[in-house]
Formats: sequence, structure tokens, C-alpha cells
Amino acid sequence: MHWDNGWYDGMGGWGWFFMAVLMLAFWGGVVWMVTSGLRHGFKPSSAAAAPGPEDILNDRFARGEIEVEEYHHRLDVIRAKRGN
Repeated sequence: MHWDNGWYDGMGGWGWFFMAVLMLAFWGGVVWMVTSGLRHGFKPSSAAAAPGPEDILNDRFARGEIEVEEYHHRLDVIRAKRGN
């Protein structure tokens, strides 16, 4: 069924303009993601993979490998070295 209410058919000039801008943004994003992935090798960041010294110390303390005094002493040493 065709509705003829006096409006012209189609999007008009601004509709075509915004559609073109969005299409360019979409394909630009796709190209950017692919080139960025090729440049960095699609690998996860190394920061998320390697735990820091405090994380390792916390894990050792949680497993019961070290006592409270040793935990606090080592934590102070780690934080003092990081402050330098």
C-alpha cells in the first residue's frame, strides 16, 4: 500500500549526507581496527598477562606460604623500591 500524503519520496539531501558520513566512519573504523591489529599482531597487552610484585606477594600470602611479619616486611621493601 502506498501512502501519498504530499511528501516527496526519499530521504532528502541531509539524509544522504548523514548516511554517507556514517558509512565513512564505519569503514574507517573497520580499516583502523584491521591495520592496528596487523601492526600489533592481535596479541593481548602484556600488562594484563604479567602480574606485578605485589600481586605475587599477595598470592603467596593467601596460599599461606609466608607469615604476616614476612608479608609486611616484603611489602614495605617493594613499595620502597617503587618509590625510588
